Amino acid sequence: MGIPLTESFEQKFNRVLKKINTSQSHLRETSFEVLSLIVDVLGADKAEITVFNEDFNIRTMPFNEEKAVKFRLRHGYSEEQWKPLEEMGILREGARFALEKKESRMVSDTRSEQERLKALSEFLEIGSWMNHVLCKDGTVLAYVHLGKREHGYYTGEHLERLGCLSELLATAINVSMGFERKYNRVLKRINTAHCDLKKTSLDILDFMMEIFDADMGEISVYNEEFDIAAMELTEEAAVRFRLKRGYREEQWKRLEDSGVLMESTRFSLEKKESRVVPDTRKEEPAARALSEYLENGSWMNYLLVNEDRVLANIHLAKKEHGYYRQDDLERLGYLSTLFATAINLSSLWERERKILVNFIESLNRALELRDEYTAGHVERVRLYSTGLARAMGLPEDEIEDVSMAAVLHDIGKIGISDKILKKKRGLSWDEQELIRRHVPLTDEIIKNLHHMDRARLYARYHHESFDGKGYVMGLKGDEIPVGSKILSIADAFDAMTSDRPYRKAFFVEEALRILGDPEIHQWDDRLVRLFDDYVHSREFFDLAVKEGLIKFDEEGRYYRRKASTLRFRSLSKFFVSLQAPSY
Repeated sequence: MGIPLTESFEQKFNRVLKKINTSQSHLRETSFEVLSLIVDVLGADKAEITVFNEDFNIRTMPFNEEKAVKFRLRHGYSEEQWKPLEEMGILREGARFALEKKESRMVSDTRSEQERLKALSEFLEIGSWMNHVLCKDGTVLAYVHLGKREHGYYTGEHLERLGCLSELLATAINVSMGFERKYNRVLKRINTAHCDLKKTSLDILDFMMEIFDADMGEISVYNEEFDIAAMELTEEAAVRFRLKRGYREEQWKRLEDSGVLMESTRFSLEKKESRVVPDTRKEEPAARALSEYLENGSWMNYLLVNEDRVLANIHLAKKEHGYYRQDDLERLGYLSTLFATAINLSSLWERERKILVNFIESLNRALELRDEYTAGHVERVRLYSTGLARAMGLPEDEIEDVSMAAVLHDIGKIGISDKILKKKRGLSWDEQELIRRHVPLTDEIIKNLHHMDRARLYARYHHESFDGKGYVMGLKGDEIPVGSKILSIADAFDAMTSDRPYRKAFFVEEALRILGDPEIHQWDDRLVRLFDDYVHSREFFDLAVKEGLIKFDEEGRYYRRKASTLRFRSLSKFFVSLQAPSY
């Protein structure tokens, strides 16, 4: 008996295939679509799909229905028929047979079955049936069962066609498994103690674009404190950051220059409405022209709103006309809960981080009040170390950890006596050993701040020496974390360029000469050269002036060395290439 291949079948097949490949693929929902298609094509009166858990292995695990079966779906069975199948264990035995034997079967006429099975078929009103077992690499994924009232209906040809159609289900299962792995990977990243919102948002955007088969995507995250009803709308005030994929540079620049991005932001913040445009050919003329330029045939925006506050906007676009529809927007909304979780966790982390930083800075201020000679030391070390980290091209999250390490690095000195901290002569050997205790004390104080583990690591090793003669662990060379090497240079530079009870501050030129002395092997030469270049740069000069480390007279013409924190033997010669004011 031939199977008619009509246009309606092709349409339904393509719709199911699209649903499998371009949504987040709810496996249960998609499996039901596949079952419905198979029923239509193969003329079944009753049907069932059993999908197995991929991690269940009947060779090594005792058979257990709950552990083995992910879900079952049925079509055409009455409650009175289905209940005995469950209670008598027939469904369970069918699952066990499929897992153990991995054999597809067909019974053309149930009147030829054994008496017990024939009685069951009569009760179920089935005259002909077939099972197809789906396997991949020796693992049973699922089986599909079809039943027909008519005796002698199914043939070997039907079983072959059931096998072909069941590949749709195999595709759905594989897509679903891939989706779950990606979803769980993103979820794991979100749930880390320190959720880097920008990186996580890019992961989420990539995930969304893959799931919805988008050609272009954009995520805009808005500042929590921005209120469009009370504040002027500007990019800086309203938008925390934007991330994009798939846009050519000239396309994105046009969106920025034409004000389209800001108008989109205004619409999002004022209207708080998610939208889908299935076919851009039906847009208003101006919007249609923009879509043509961007090669967008269909697009959708989903707004994340929490307690009437817009958190973010997710925009996906496809070249194909008629691609996205309302159900896609609803699915995008469902998946966007991932993004909302990331934003909320990031906000919680940021608030917690600010509280901790404020507390640690309070400890540092308490230290500075004890010792006037170290006033401002932590903040200067932070400025120098983050400047060097940027000059090295480190990622922003590592720069943030270096900055935090600078804030943390000396808080252990709160446990060192004033007698030693304020001593005006050189320290004895025993006193040096006591002062060195501030490193393990720092580590002890911050050991429970697990989301600051990398910053803690940098602070722990900032007194290690490149030649292995430092403390506390005697690490050398590349055994020392790069953040610790940076901190060590910044700490030493500030120590040398600051007054101490037992000596006056060195000139900047002298401090840099000591750092770069080839006879001294305390610091990483490559990083010292980068630091020297950085201190000679316009960026450093402007920062030092802004922070009051370099001061001029009221007219801004003459360098006031005695009033400056950083003292230069000759400021004009040091910054000769900058064409700075006359000194």
